[in-house]
Amino acid sequence: MEESLKRYVDSIIVEPVERRQAPSVPSMNVTAWDAMTTTACTTALEALNGVASNPSGMAVCYNLPFLDNTTGVFEADLRLYMIGPPTGDFANIATQNVNVGLSYNGATVSAVNASTLASGMAKRSDVVSLISWPRADQLDKRQSTIPQIAQSYAFVGRINANLLQANMGTQGLQKVLVPTVTLTAVNATGQTVNTTLSSQEATFVAGVFATQVTPTKSQVIPPIQTLVVASESPFIVPGLNILIFPIGGIITGIWTILFIATIAYGTVGRMQFREQFRRRTARATKGSLARI
Repeated sequence: MEESLKRYVDSIIVEPVERRQAPSVPSMNVTAWDAMTTTACTTALEALNGVASNPSGMAVCYNLPFLDNTTGVFEADLRLYMIGPPTGDFANIATQNVNVGLSYNGATVSAVNASTLASGMAKRSDVVSLISWPRADQLDKRQSTIPQIAQSYAFVGRINANLLQANMGTQGLQKVLVPTVTLTAVNATGQTVNTTLSSQEATFVAGVFATQVTPTKSQVIPPIQTLVVASESPFIVPGLNILIFPIGGIITGIWTILFIATIAYGTVGRMQFREQFRRRTARATKGSLARI
C-alpha cells in the first residue's frame, strides 16, 4: 500500500497584521464554546457529503465568539476541516510548503498567543495530523463524509473606524467580518499553487450572527410535479380560479361595453331614420294620386 498523502498547514499569514497591542476581549467559557462550535461546524459541513469546493480537500468553519458593535472589537474562531482527500495541484505537497493566508476587507486582526489559548482550552485529542490524511481509495463511504478538524486559529481584531461611523447593518458587518482564506503551496517542481476556501459553507453557525444567517446546509428544489400534485392528494386543475383582483379585466370590460353601446346607438338611429324615410315616401306617393 502506498504511503498516505503528506500535507499540510503549519503556518498562517494574517494580512493585514495589527502592529500595536491587540484589543482586549472579555473572558468566556472556552470549553463550552469549543464543544458548541465543534458540533455546529460538523453538522454544517456534513451537508457537503465529503465534496470539497477546492482541490485542497478542506473547508472553513468561521465564527465570532464576541463582537462589540460600539468599539468594533471582535474575536474570531477559524477552523479548517478535512472533508476529502486533496486532488490536483495539492496532491503530494509536503507540510512545510503550505501556508494559510487570511485577509479582511475593512478590519485588522492579530493572532491570539498560543500560550493564552492553551491556558483556557484543554489540549485537543481529536485534531487530525496534517500529514496522515489517507488517500481517496483508503476511505470508506462513512468516513469520507465526516469532517475532521485539521487546524484551528483564534484572532482578536477591530473593525476600521470609518466603517463603524457608517452605521452598517447586519449584512454590512458580516461582509466586513468574513475573511478571505487562501492556501498557498509549493509543489515538487517548485511551482507555486494556491486556492481560495469558500466562506459560504459553514460561516456564523455558532456565536454572533448564528441565529441571523441562513443555514449552510444545501436545499434541493423539489421537482415541479411535487409542487402540483402532492402524494395522496387529488389533482387540482390550475387556472379555474382568479387569484388576483382583475383590474385589467374590469378596464377591458368597460371599454367593450362602451364600444357595443356606441354601435347599438348608431344602429338604432339608422333604423329609425329608415322608418321615417319610408313614411315620408309613402305620404308623398299618396298625395300625387288623382282623386275620383
